[in-house]
Order: sequence, then C-alpha cells, then structure tokens
Amino acid sequence: MNAINPGREITGLCLNKLGPDIEDIWIGLNHLPDPNPALRALVSGNGKKLIHFGLIVTNYQMTNWSLITDNMLKLKSLKLTFGSYGSGSLKQFAKLKNLEFLVLAEDSRNENESVLTDESLIPVIESCNKLKSIAIAGTKVKTCRFTHRSIAMIPKYCPLMEQIRFLNGHNVLDETLAELAKISTLRVLHLSSMARITDKGIINFVKIAKNSVRNFRVSDCPHVTEAIIEPWIEVANSRPTEKIKVYLEVVAVTRSLDNLPSNLKIDIKDRPNSESVPKTDNTLLRNNISTNT
Repeated sequence: MNAINPGREITGLCLNKLGPDIEDIWIGLNHLPDPNPALRALVSGNGKKLIHFGLIVTNYQMTNWSLITDNMLKLKSLKLTFGSYGSGSLKQFAKLKNLEFLVLAEDSRNENESVLTDESLIPVIESCNKLKSIAIAGTKVKTCRFTHRSIAMIPKYCPLMEQIRFLNGHNVLDETLAELAKISTLRVLHLSSMARITDKGIINFVKIAKNSVRNFRVSDCPHVTEAIIEPWIEVANSRPTEKIKVYLEVVAVTRSLDNLPSNLKIDIKDRPNSESVPKTDNTLLRNNISTNT
C-alpha cells in the first residue's frame, strides 16, 4: 500500500481499519503538523503486524518514535525520510532487532541540526545485527555529521551486510572504505557526493573486496577519476563467470572502453538522474532494497 500525502480523512479512520493481511505500507505524513494521531491509529489497527514500513514526516522532533519502536517489532524493512528537527536521535530504532533493510534520508531543505550523527547511528548498528542493506542520505556539509567512527563498525556488528548506499556522506573517508571491504558478504556499494573519497581509497577497496562486490556506483565525487576503472577490469578478469557492473556518474572518462572483459559492464553518465536531493531522498524511500543486483 502506498499513500503519499493522503487527505486528512485517511490519516485516522482509514489507517485504523487497514486489513490484517497488509504487511507493506509506505505513507507520507509530511502534510500533518502532528503525525502522532495517525501513527497511533495505525498501531491500534494493523500496525503491529507490518513487515515493511516506509514513512515521510516533516518534524522529526515532534514525532513519537516509540509508537514505531515499541509496537512494530516484526519490521524487517524501515524506510524513513524526515525534515525539520531541532535535537533528536535515531537511538530508539535499535529496538527493531529484526530489521534487514534500513533507509534513512534527510530532506535537503532542512536547515537545522542533523540527526545522522555517530551517536545516533552506533546503537542502531550495534543492535540490528540482521541488517543486509543500509542506505543513508545526508544533506549539507554543515549538517551531515556521521563519520568513519560509526560506519567503520558495520563489519563487526552487521556480518550479513550485502548492500551499502551513501549520499552526501561528507565525513566518510578512504579508510572507511577499507573497513567496509572486509565484509565478505558485501555485493553492492554506491557512493554519491562523497567529498573525501579519492581514487586511492576506491582502488584499495577494490583490491580488498575483489572476491565479493559485483555492483559498484560512484557519483559526483570530486576526487574520483577514471583511474578506478583499471582495478575493476582486473576483478572482472579474475572472476570470469560473474557479471560485474560499474556505474560512473560525473566522472570524466577519456580512455577507451573497447575490449573490456565480456562480464564487465561500465555505464558512464554525465549527470545523475536526480538533479536535487529531495528527489534522490524520495527515490531511496521508494526503492525496494533487495539482494537482487
């Protein structure tokens, strides 16, 4: 069920009467100054049986997240995008120990303090050991504050991780990629607008993760060049029976791509499909994160 920005009449009565067989709902409550009555109605109805839940809210600080974390304990996937907030924390989501897929996206129009901090993310990473896929979309350099300290903990606490996606992870370093490369189950890594990632970090990542990752995307990373292509050619040659996909967006490529290994696909684009972060945030929220690559 998808209900994006429904009229006020749906937020109470209809959410309360959702059928017992509905396991997947994505709903936008960003049109409501106070989303809590709608969340309470959902929980009192079928909310406790949901397996997959996507939610858009405007005011992070006002939202009573315990309505989700204390009642929706069966959740395997949570896709959350949020707008304005003052102080807040993601710590409560550490209660959702059955999570396998997690998307956290900040609305780029927010001008206030970010909740995507190490202090918020570390409890989630430490507790949600079943995570297979995580996508984190930050916004501006001044607000997005998660760093190497939290992301580098993923290999230790999330040994089943298969997919990682970052947008605007301004404080993620080359050293962070080296840690992520140690995840033997990692199949997909997407990096978008990562100001501190360089050729050196990606080349090192490819060398370490050469036997696992098969889907790699880099977009609008100013210190990344076509030099990263050669290590992927080497990977494809070493894994001739596997399909390797590499996507390069806003990366200048002048070298010839003729005579690539038959199992290597390199897709080059001048501009990302999404011109603005709000659209990208919604794309993260809409997409079903699966193990299919």
